[in-house]
Amino acid sequence: MQIEELVAALVSVPSDSSDPAIDWNERSQFWSELAAKADGLITSILPPAFCTAREWDNRIDCAVKQADGMIVGEMISLEELSAERLQETAKRLRRKLGGEHVQLVGEIRPPLYIGGPL
Repeated sequence: MQIEELVAALVSVPSDSSDPAIDWNERSQFWSELAAKADGLITSILPPAFCTAREWDNRIDCAVKQADGMIVGEMISLEELSAERLQETAKRLRRKLGGEHVQLVGEIRPPLYIGGPL
């Protein structure tokens, strides 16, 4: 299946559905295939980039590690996900990696730490 076909299959069933007819193993396989296709597409444009499925949030995160060790990337919701969107993300990440100030769309935020001393 192509990226758009996988997205259509996943969008048709809400992730919080309690319908007993849903094949959750098949849904998980769709997510794995979608993440692999997204990763393949983005790395063909920007080799150090990577994509990861965030099934629980209905999104794919695509990111790249900068020279300073920081990870920058974009969160792409399932509804927005397409080959074109992934290509645009790769282009923005390439510019960001090149040191250009680029506004990322749905930028991944660094994790927050709430608690005592580190």
